[in-house]
Amino acid sequence: MRRRPAAPISLTAGLLGASLAGAPAASQTRNVGPGVPDRPERIWPRPSGEDYVLGGLQQGKLQLDVVGPRDGRARYGVGGTEQLLAGWLLVPYGFALRGATRLESAPRFTPDPPARDHTAWLEELYLSWTGGPLELFGGKFHPRFGFAWDRGPGLYGTDFAREYELTEKLGFGARLYLSDFIGPAERIGRHTLQFEAFHADRSVLSGGLFARRWFEGEAADERRADPSLVGRIPERVPRLFWRNSRGLGSPDNASGLAGRVLSLGGFGVPTPIGPIGYTLAWSEREPGEDATAVGRGANEQGYVAGAFGSFALPGDVVVAPMAEWVRLDREGGFRGRSAEWLTAGVQARRDAWSWSYAWMGNREADAPRGERGLRSQHTASATYALGSLTDAPVLRGLSLTFAWRQLRQKLEGRSNDFGFAVSWERQF
Repeated sequence: MRRRPAAPISLTAGLLGASLAGAPAASQTRNVGPGVPDRPERIWPRPSGEDYVLGGLQQGKLQLDVVGPRDGRARYGVGGTEQLLAGWLLVPYGFALRGATRLESAPRFTPDPPARDHTAWLEELYLSWTGGPLELFGGKFHPRFGFAWDRGPGLYGTDFAREYELTEKLGFGARLYLSDFIGPAERIGRHTLQFEAFHADRSVLSGGLFARRWFEGEAADERRADPSLVGRIPERVPRLFWRNSRGLGSPDNASGLAGRVLSLGGFGVPTPIGPIGYTLAWSEREPGEDATAVGRGANEQGYVAGAFGSFALPGDVVVAPMAEWVRLDREGGFRGRSAEWLTAGVQARRDAWSWSYAWMGNREADAPRGERGLRSQHTASATYALGSLTDAPVLRGLSLTFAWRQLRQKLEGRSNDFGFAVSWERQF
């Protein structure tokens, strides 16, 4: 069965995700568009009034990891960077133009060098209109399916969730602010219902600068264009592409609006012990050419249930737990496949320090092949916000993170990784 090894470059917990609860910046550059379950107004401002408003956000991270031993390879070190630049223009009559560009490590098919190649691309570019409780948007965006890929705490807390995260889709969506109908947000929280229809981006916007992002898998072996194959050496080195195409396979990489997501989210819901949030989502995505070529094509269906919160404890300690469960039937668009993920974690913070722990589990099954896969991961991190040392602008939004993770795989046992990251955030 296809197995997804943990990537050497961290798939990390969010700079913005931490800021939602008032925590020091953790160590991640994540999306800022409609797929993110909850964003304060400073990150995703809702158009209002007749003024023109131009704004943006820049996040960055430099990271070093010591990985393994794993997958038959000895322990090795690797470094890289992630950069996110997002911007928005709000115009009169409720319209807004939003976009985000990203620079990250590129997929590789040889053992990792000390510093990896990087690629840059346009991840989001969409137009939205807001009228009262209704918001419509269309273009290239990030559908709302789960949140652990954004809220998983610590440096490695989003590792497993990035495998089902939906990104780089072309289509349209609608968001209904239910709280505008049922009561003030201060009393009941903010609740939104969202629907999106899309297909995988195969336009020139899917291409990258500096290094290639896509590769062609072998349909006979049921390989897909899966970035989690980073660091593995296929039996035959695949041909590389500058941009996505239908021949690369994967769900919703088909003609028409081949993917759909319906989601319900609640955020800032007041309780006696502190605010909580939740999300429920359903997805359906049509199979790609990799599944249809071997006669196993079937619509993938996905289900998400998750919750998170932020609670004050004695001693000026704030605790932010989260948990998310995801199931995919006919996973990858292949009849007979299924997969489940569970991410559970907690972050505690006091003054400039924050500490986090997360546990992740994944189960996969391929009935026609009689294959099953099971793995889990423990991870812990400590983050220090350097901005607390001084009021100097140069340290504002800057943080240091030290982390450990232990990956447990059924056949290969345990392996331990260690990471260090310098992260920052600037808004303009």
